[in-house]
Amino acid sequence: DLKGFTLSSDHFGDLPLYHRHTNRLPFKNDALLRDVSDLITADSELPANAWLITDPEKIRAIASLVRSASEIRFQTREVHEWLGKSLRFKASEEESGDGLDVATLDLPPGGGLFLKFISDWQRMVFLNRFGTFKVLSMIDSAPIGKARALVAITSPAGKEQVVAAGRLLARIWTSLNTEGVAVHPYYVIPDQLQRLKQSKIPDHLVSQARKLEHSASRIFELEKNSTELRMLLRIGYPRKE
Repeated sequence: DLKGFTLSSDHFGDLPLYHRHTNRLPFKNDALLRDVSDLITADSELPANAWLITDPEKIRAIASLVRSASEIRFQTREVHEWLGKSLRFKASEEESGDGLDVATLDLPPGGGLFLKFISDWQRMVFLNRFGTFKVLSMIDSAPIGKARALVAITSPAGKEQVVAAGRLLARIWTSLNTEGVAVHPYYVIPDQLQRLKQSKIPDHLVSQARKLEHSASRIFELEKNSTELRMLLRIGYPRKE
């Protein structure tokens, strides 16, 4: 009860927000309907903006950025261990209500066991000597390269500007799901860019991170608009709910 208003959890399930979800599985190869495209391009939360990307050449370039950023991620202990701790492999673990259920990932047979095996950082370090990080980054970026459409959320630097980007992200994501469009968020590029600014990139990967920063700035026109990339969404019509 808040200032005369009573909120009942019985009705929460009816709100579009509570139907928002992530779909990491393959999407259909269908182009977005015009109404859905307009939904994205017409929305804004100043000073944040959403950019709809459908040009195949630009999408392939972004997939290359995702691959490079993912290579950095799989060679960074802090990020790798955080991901490992978030994975949920059993129904009893999933019931806790947090973490990443491996059943929602588009994994080949035995993929879940492999993820569990490499969750140990020392095992990952050993496997990376044989280029495992490259293989994983290729798998991670492949869905982006096959996408018919992406959405980039950008905003200038600053706390209020980032909050505006978050509001815009939540609204577009929810609206797309309501229209039957699947959404798969990719944070790996902005994550590495932020970590570079905070000097959290391992020394031997700083050069690669700076190249990523330069390419991302050009492809997303960040310097032109004095903005930073906040989130990348792969969107499309789902093959499977």
